[in-house]
Amino acid sequence: MTALQQVSVTTGLRAVDPEAVLPPEAQQKLAILRAESLDADSRVTNRSKTGAPMGDAPAVAGALRMLLAGCDDFIERAGRSGTRLKMLGAVHVPEDATLESVRDEIAAISRVIASLIAQPPTKAEVEARIRTGAAALETEGRPAVVQLRRETFNVDAAQGVRSAFTSGKTDPLAYMAWLFGADALADRLIADLPDDADGALPRAERELKVGELSNRIRALERQEEELVLREAANGRVVVRRAEMGANALLGVTG
Repeated sequence: MTALQQVSVTTGLRAVDPEAVLPPEAQQKLAILRAESLDADSRVTNRSKTGAPMGDAPAVAGALRMLLAGCDDFIERAGRSGTRLKMLGAVHVPEDATLESVRDEIAAISRVIASLIAQPPTKAEVEARIRTGAAALETEGRPAVVQLRRETFNVDAAQGVRSAFTSGKTDPLAYMAWLFGADALADRLIADLPDDADGALPRAERELKVGELSNRIRALERQEEELVLREAANGRVVVRRAEMGANALLGVTG
């Protein structure tokens, strides 16, 4: 059984309601998912009315609703960008892969991505920003010496000097940066920075790593969907993972 079924494994309904940005195969998959969602909601309603055990019915219905909401958002964004989506190639599932093992790997990679995103800037990155900021403060704190050329300076020298500092911005830190120099201010701040944690990566490397791991998750999600369909074809009830990407679910680019 392929990742794009011609007939729903649970309802037997064929695809309807095509989406213009999707290729026909993906339109069909989306329609099947919508039909399965309606069927899942009906099972929950019927069991609630009859008092029958719910089992996994609410989880199945809830996951399908979330997945379809994600598909709607995905399709809307593709439509706004003028992108016409294309089908991806066939899914290869390793012989030893199981639905549980694939989901476990997705979860593990997701945790790594979250830790990379949450990682603070490296010490070198912070130092560079501090030096840039201190240089800007030094410029900002420079007094308006033109005030010293005014007639009032001859009348009250102290007030004339004071006016050179109060005619513009009055940020004390900016004046300190001008008085002692941007490098001195930056050096003092940098001296208190903690060292990087082991394995800390600069922003560019973090973003590259996140991109690589995200691509791996997309490949795993396609395997996951294929395994879900195999389970369903064998008559087993499967609760879909509601966080799956819409492009992997529908088997399209994007």
